[in-house]
Amino acid sequence: MGPFQSDTASAWPRVWWCPVGVMAALPLHAAGHHRDTTAGTTAPRTVPDRVVSSYTATARILGYARQAPPPAPDFARDSTPLIVGLPDTPDADELPGVRDEVHELIRLMPASAVLDGPAATCNRVLSALTMHPVAHFACHAVTGTRNDPYSTRLVLADDATRPLTISAISRADISRADLAYLSACNTANTDDRDETVHITSAFQLAGYRNVIGTLWSVNDRTAYRIAAAFYAQLTGDGDHAPAIDGSALALHHAVRRLRAKNPGFPVQWTAHVHVGV
Repeated sequence: MGPFQSDTASAWPRVWWCPVGVMAALPLHAAGHHRDTTAGTTAPRTVPDRVVSSYTATARILGYARQAPPPAPDFARDSTPLIVGLPDTPDADELPGVRDEVHELIRLMPASAVLDGPAATCNRVLSALTMHPVAHFACHAVTGTRNDPYSTRLVLADDATRPLTISAISRADISRADLAYLSACNTANTDDRDETVHITSAFQLAGYRNVIGTLWSVNDRTAYRIAAAFYAQLTGDGDHAPAIDGSALALHHAVRRLRAKNPGFPVQWTAHVHVGV
């Protein structure tokens, strides 16, 4: 199969990965010979130069998500995105890139609802998730222990007293949600545990048709650049509401652009993954 360069979804074949065991920790979507341009091709013999990749916790979950109708705004649900940003969190390193990330997302999606700083508490976030089909998190994440994997969580303002864990997300009633973007470290990392137990899969199980997560730790400036490129494509650089059906393709192109700028640093541009439809 030859390389494709078009930005249209129809020009790119899709592949869904459902890895098990230790394979779940590998960036299968980035496999290939990235420095090889031989054999008459104009691009390396790599997965991202041939297909758009997505992941799923199980084939059954993917089938259910593909059959479910996309969410539609109604009297009980706002159509605007939700942005949750925590550049400063007690007992955690500062994330200066989060401020730029939130500002850029507001530029691209000016109607967004924002919960940041002390206002970004677990109860407020869980309540807001039921009202917005798109949710973007820019914050720290913590991976639970082998004995307690369900303590894996996104770190919010009241993390010490009311953590937003996998268990809390899985119990939330967030039916027919569209996109959750988890701009945090290790959100798709299983740490040698059950490959389905991580925050990204928890959002998929909660009802999100598309989830963006990370396989390991990512520099917050890198996270900002990928998020900005992702939403710029989804919104036509702010010209329209996010076209969520293009989420996998938007992440694909954002990652390829970062690869072009940093080809010798794959640990940064291979971390982000799309989960879902």
